[in-house]
Amino acid sequence: ASVNQSFDKDIFIRTTKSSKITLLFAPNDLLIVDENSKIQLKIISDKEMRIEQLYGKTYSVVEKNDKRDFVISISQSIIKALGTEFLIEKKEGSADINISVYKSSVAFASGDMKEQIYEFEISNYNITSRKIVTRKMSDSEKEANKIYTGEKTKAQELVRQRRQSQGSDANSANNQS
Repeated sequence: ASVNQSFDKDIFIRTTKSSKITLLFAPNDLLIVDENSKIQLKIISDKEMRIEQLYGKTYSVVEKNDKRDFVISISQSIIKALGTEFLIEKKEGSADINISVYKSSVAFASGDMKEQIYEFEISNYNITSRKIVTRKMSDSEKEANKIYTGEKTKAQELVRQRRQSQGSDANSANNQS
């Protein structure tokens, strides 16, 4: 994918049991699509990132950027990152959306309801009743994101290595001319 690219409605990413995928977006944003999940890429541009989550789990790491929105929509609800790390889970066929915020906050909106979810809070939104319940995370729930922070570290290291190798390739080309 390239910058400022819009996608057809047919571009989907689906993971199955025991599989996941990590997507890196410039400059340092990351989306981990966990097993048994399905998303649709809508827009990737310097002004906005729009992803539709159909079901499953996604973990997002988003740097604060006032010039670009990072938005995940799910079941006619919108979760907007505000420089944050957060997990969204919706089981296939379920009316519940769970949002866990591990850093900073996210803005949640569904219809005329708007809610800010803060660091170390978990919100459960029921699509049918249109009610949201937010509570503080337990210590064990705070630790649950370690699996994702490990994935984040690996992905960032791969990007660093790739940039380093591209830099040395460019320097070699310049030295040969």
